Amino acid sequence: MSKDELYEEYLTRIANAYISKDFSEIYELFDEDIAWESNWVFEPRKGKDVVVKYYEDKAEVLQGSSWETYHTLVKTLDPFSEPIKSVFTIAENNAKVFLMHEIGKIMDYVLQVSDTGERSDMVIDIKINDNDLIYKIDICIPSLFKFEFYKKIN
Repeated sequence: MSKDELYEEYLTRIANAYISKDFSEIYELFDEDIAWESNWVFEPRKGKDVVVKYYEDKAEVLQGSSWETYHTLVKTLDPFSEPIKSVFTIAENNAKVFLMHEIGKIMDYVLQVSDTGERSDMVIDIKINDNDLIYKIDICIPSLFKFEFYKKIN
C-alpha cells in the first residue's frame, strides 16, 4: 500500500470514529510515542496512553452533544499558486503570514454543526512513521492551508 493510500485509509478511519463517536477502532494505529497537538491547546498530549485517554473523554463528550461532524478528505495545493483563503495580517507593516505546507498531502477537513446551526471547522493532519503507525496528530486551523476537496466521507 502506498503512503497516500495509507493516509487515506487512516484518515477515513479517524473520520468514521468521529462520526460514530467511538474512537476504539483507531487506537491500534497509534505509535507508543504518539503526540497530539492542536492550534487551540498550548501543550501537546504525548504518549499512547495519554492520547487514548483524550479520545475516550472526547467520545463521552460527543455522545452527549448535539453537534454533528461532517468529514471530507482534502489534498493540499501549492500555497503560492494563488492567494490563500485567509491569512493573518501583521498590522505594523501589513505583512501576510501563512503556513508553508507540503503539496499533495491528504488531510481530513471537519465541519462541526450544532443543532442551532452554529458552525466551526478544523483540519486533522497526521504523520505516519516507517512502521505504518501514526506518530503525530495535528488539529489545525483550515484557513492556514490551501487545499482542494478530494473525497467526501459523510
